[in-house]
Amino acid sequence: MDTDVFRFCIGLVIASWGIAYAWWVKVRVYRLRDDLFAIRDNLFDEAASLDAFEDEGYRATRATINACIQAAGTLSIPMLVCAYVDASELPPFQRPRSDNEKLDAAIGPAMDAFHNRVMRYVVYETGWGRVLWLVSRFAPTEARTREARRTIARCTQPKIVSQWAGAGSPVT
Repeated sequence: MDTDVFRFCIGLVIASWGIAYAWWVKVRVYRLRDDLFAIRDNLFDEAASLDAFEDEGYRATRATINACIQAAGTLSIPMLVCAYVDASELPPFQRPRSDNEKLDAAIGPAMDAFHNRVMRYVVYETGWGRVLWLVSRFAPTEARTREARRTIARCTQPKIVSQWAGAGSPVT
């Protein structure tokens, strides 16, 4: 009788973990999208206060963030590895610039927040990311962070993200 109770408890624990993971997969994508919406909304507010919606720097930044919002469910380490290979044909990522100094001052922090949030999602909120995090613990911290940010920046260009998300073109 004791073995039946033990087996039942083990089965219950395994089922609970499975259900919790199934929920976590959805919740983490919702949290990422919500954070990216907040970053985009802050930038929108700045562009609205400056009446700069047609500014090329603002439009490029918005396209980048929108592409990742659309592809949030597909962001993972394997996707970024494949995207990095595809992105090798593209020039290195250059932060969108604006002729408007105030808007340009808002684009920089928005792109930094965007890249940091995507990096945090991929590394800390996905299974493959946790494996990579454990392996990378042996690399120097500064170099590890710099290379991760460079990789995220290169792989989150709208052309690459849209292609891997099967979205066709980023939402603008």
